[in-house]
Amino acid sequence: MAWNTNGYTPDDFNTVIKSYYDSFISQPEFETVSTSRFEGSAEYAVFYGSAQIDMAIQSIYAETFQKVMTYLSTINLKIQSPTTVPDAISESIKNNLGFDSKCKPMTEENRGTSHIAIDYEESPDANLAIANLLKKHIVDGVITVGSIKQDVVFSNGSIGTYSWVSSANSEVLFKLTVTVSRNSSFAVDTAENIIAKFNDNFSELYSMGLDLEPERYYEIERDAQYASDILTEYSFDSGVSWSSEPFESEFNVKFTPVLSASNIIIK
Repeated sequence: MAWNTNGYTPDDFNTVIKSYYDSFISQPEFETVSTSRFEGSAEYAVFYGSAQIDMAIQSIYAETFQKVMTYLSTINLKIQSPTTVPDAISESIKNNLGFDSKCKPMTEENRGTSHIAIDYEESPDANLAIANLLKKHIVDGVITVGSIKQDVVFSNGSIGTYSWVSSANSEVLFKLTVTVSRNSSFAVDTAENIIAKFNDNFSELYSMGLDLEPERYYEIERDAQYASDILTEYSFDSGVSWSSEPFESEFNVKFTPVLSASNIIIK
């Protein structure tokens, strides 16, 4: 049976029966037997059936080898690819348990590990449900990392441990400076309405692990057609310093917005 880097190729009938013929005439008493005489012999009838069996076995072997190669290739890609992001894990946790979760992007440095953050209230029941779900998604050989650990029992009776972290919650102050358009006939929003719109937009557009994008939470076209300009700033130090640039967040950080009337400036 021939082999190359793509796998094994089963021999055809002529190749298999020739191997029987070569073996047959290697015996001194049959070394002068021609191919035509061999094909008419009683031995040929036996070898014919054996050749059919050999071909079937080779075909099964080649097919099995190909399946193993495909499996190993798939597993290696999942483990070794530094750009793999297991979005299916987050989707499954959301769909099955109702928890928001994020996975840390896999890089060259953390290859072979899985860092998962889950926004939930920790409890024994919730931890077990999460671990049993991860058991279905985490590829063998990948190590889960985190401060929360939960043992699970596999079908063969062995015990495995899965780890993750809960969300790191943090408040962030926001400040809006709204310039009213001289060309607009729309009514100017009250501070109460601005806060309500801002919080609704933030809740819809932001979740744990996403970057802060301040300009998206209160926009002219969607929320404030009376305005000609809106400057949205945020602060992590109680208003000592402010920034309006997008903030690159860690995968496990969850910000809670705080926008008060005193930080809404309309001019």
